[in-house]
Amino acid sequence: MHHAGLLALSLFLTVLGQASSSGVALPDSVDVRVLSKYQLRNLECFSPGGEVVLSNGNGERKSLPASGCRPLRAVVVGTKLRLAAGPQSLGSFERVRLRAGDGLFVIRGGGRLSRKYRGSLFLESEAGGIKVVSRVALNDYLKGVVPSEMGSGAPYEASKAQAVLARTWVLVRLGRHRGGGYDFCDLTHCQSYQGADWERPSSSLAVDSTSGEIATYEGEPIEVFYHSTCGGHTANAEEIWGNVKEPYLGGIADSAGRRAYCQGSEHMRWRFAATLGKLRSALAKTPETNPGKVLRDVKPAAYEQSGRVSRVKIIGSLQKEVSGEVFRTAVCRALGWNTVKSTWFTVHRQKGQIVLVGRGFGHGVGMCQWGAKGRALAGQSYRQIIEAYYPGAKVEKR
Repeated sequence: MHHAGLLALSLFLTVLGQASSSGVALPDSVDVRVLSKYQLRNLECFSPGGEVVLSNGNGERKSLPASGCRPLRAVVVGTKLRLAAGPQSLGSFERVRLRAGDGLFVIRGGGRLSRKYRGSLFLESEAGGIKVVSRVALNDYLKGVVPSEMGSGAPYEASKAQAVLARTWVLVRLGRHRGGGYDFCDLTHCQSYQGADWERPSSSLAVDSTSGEIATYEGEPIEVFYHSTCGGHTANAEEIWGNVKEPYLGGIADSAGRRAYCQGSEHMRWRFAATLGKLRSALAKTPETNPGKVLRDVKPAAYEQSGRVSRVKIIGSLQKEVSGEVFRTAVCRALGWNTVKSTWFTVHRQKGQIVLVGRGFGHGVGMCQWGAKGRALAGQSYRQIIEAYYPGAKVEKR
């Protein structure tokens, strides 16, 4: 635990505002709900240097010099947060805003949970826990996103491609969680963001060197999709989801000769096996794929041009036919996302089990992250990488 002299933050009572949904200009900052997957009933936070200033919204302010401060503690009591610095109580609040003298916070929760975040923090009592929202400068947000999404050791040009696409995604999706009082969550539902802990010099330079750049098609920001590993051919978005018909998301061959650019991925080849009973239980949790009391077989009914399964027949007490992506999602939600890693698979029966042998990881649409790494290692620039995965798109400065 850190000692008194390390606390530096300004504390203000505040009301969380609605996120802007403007798609015209890039925002200066974004509001990101962090520590989303944790149910926190108490936490501690601190920041190097400075003082603590408490404002209760009635014009009353109280300053605590750095030498007398302790890590700020927040505990849920009823519907409010009780705040204290060392033995000194700072009061109870529904919402508070924390500002750090050096713009960096460390948050500690239960067990080994410890994260660093840039910008200011909003703490709010919600459903018996603490909701934490980080208001962070756009480029600082991207410096946490790029290595978290692409991997900390990615080649520089691949990281630059990821930075441009992540920035474009922000512009198009700003305010995705407006109803919750913030723009984005920190999970892969939005973009994976683990704060300043994941920042790396190379990926941070990739963000700075592409500052203000986005990917466009005919002058408009593109709809950005990316995934881990395509397996050698990206997917047509319309065949995966039906209602996504952008011309730059049609799918491409992603190989140099007979070698896929994503050959280095551990997910290039995979195998999943399950008994009929286990698979039935998984499919039964989704109404669209529920086979009834008995599952007898699973068979591909149609294929995409890339080789992915576009339709799956579920043969059981009930007969179902669903898209390959609906089938994959149903299994993964029940058994984990490392089971049916993609819709590019063949189906076999072995010793009473259904066995899927496949390639790739993710939906397959847009940029293949491992393919981008392979392209970068082959000498392609970030602009060439983006233009390859989104034919007709180009990189522009905003």
